[in-house]
Amino acid sequence: MIIGQNWPEGFVCASCVRHGVLRHGRCPGCGTTRALPGFDASGQPICVDCAGIPTSFRCTTCGIEDEAFYAHTCQRCSLKKRLAGFLDDGAGQVAPGLASLFDALVSMPEPRRGLNWLNEAPVRERLAALATGEVALTHAGVDIFDPGNGREYLRELLMTHGCLPDGDVCLMAFERWETHRLATIDDPADCQTIRVYLRWRHHRELAARAATGPLTASMTYAARSRTNSGLRLLLWLRERDVTLAKCTQGDLDAWFATTTNAVSGIDFLRWAMRHQRCPRLVVPVSQRPSTAAAPESHRLELLARLLVDDKIVLSDRVAGCLITLLAQPITRVCALRIDDIDEYESEIRLRLGDDPVVLPEAIGKLVAALVAHRPHMLTAANESSPWLFPSHFPGHHISGSHMSSRMTAIGVTRNDRQAALRQLVREVPGPVVAKAMGFSPQTTARHASELGTDWGAYAGIRARQTSRST
Repeated sequence: MIIGQNWPEGFVCASCVRHGVLRHGRCPGCGTTRALPGFDASGQPICVDCAGIPTSFRCTTCGIEDEAFYAHTCQRCSLKKRLAGFLDDGAGQVAPGLASLFDALVSMPEPRRGLNWLNEAPVRERLAALATGEVALTHAGVDIFDPGNGREYLRELLMTHGCLPDGDVCLMAFERWETHRLATIDDPADCQTIRVYLRWRHHRELAARAATGPLTASMTYAARSRTNSGLRLLLWLRERDVTLAKCTQGDLDAWFATTTNAVSGIDFLRWAMRHQRCPRLVVPVSQRPSTAAAPESHRLELLARLLVDDKIVLSDRVAGCLITLLAQPITRVCALRIDDIDEYESEIRLRLGDDPVVLPEAIGKLVAALVAHRPHMLTAANESSPWLFPSHFPGHHISGSHMSSRMTAIGVTRNDRQAALRQLVREVPGPVVAKAMGFSPQTTARHASELGTDWGAYAGIRARQTSRST
């Protein structure tokens, strides 16, 4: 069954009605500025009165013409009415502690998104529980809710609008995992060892990092992985009737020879030896093979496509250009802020290292367009986001794993980034590249050495290039 309305020109489906009501402007028939859902004989959009449409689209609360939702009210008034009901403290008013959240939601640029959010039953139940005091409006109270179904999104939304104290959500999640993981360890000695390892090795480091900037999921994932591997080592030794304090080189060699992903336990082993919980043993050195560079022709073709292909999402085009031209790692691209971008004398500059880098005009235009039309900016979650690539999560930028997936989908890989870095080092001395692009001098020096373009040879290389060009 198709839902719609009968207008003078015939049956109009609900989708066309909605699009017509959302079209606003000056009516050529009566000269008023209002919704223009109908059309005149020449095909010009006109108002309901001039079109003879019998339906009224005026909100019964505020009087504006808009798509009607509940009880003939517009989207914003519908959102306000529904939200007020869920945030009622039981005395007929919005709970004082949630007033700022209420104000932010009802003023969001696209209220329809808020209505869709309230259609989720867990959202409504959690809001009502916090409003009535059934669940305390604290981080511990939010922890009571079942994980998943947007619990952490709600937590960050509450923090963004001052309903909860600020805190690093990744650190809080790690602390919850830490408590749960320790509770699963049966042996008291192993539990105490892991407890000390977590407290003084990972928790302290993560807390220090959180004090300087938000943690990423990869940081806490690494800590969890190393902890789990350390616990596996303790259990493996126990099966051999050996304690960590009595572990021998033979035991360690057998562990690395027979255990999958044994290298993830290296951090735990080194910590144990450093704190005299384990004898001094020889730990294998884990070496990551260097990433091969893509052919230069492939990198240039990819960069050219990113500059002109409008079918690719704008944010992906900008991120891809920064990777394939300036060799920026995905983790740094994700964390770029609006404050890192500056327009000076019609030039777009981007701060990556010590001094701003002037972007080529074509890429500068893409960056400027992204600043003006960032994604995820039409809800109450990111009304004042500082990030160039904001996430749908309040206060966060897009995650590295998410951006990595998006880059893979458009053909941008680590090999292209390596090709870009090698090209930069070919053209500019390594120390200069490191200072301007935010790389470590060791990284650029290694690439320069591999290419035979180190600092000492730079003058001679440029002289030969100049002589060949003349």
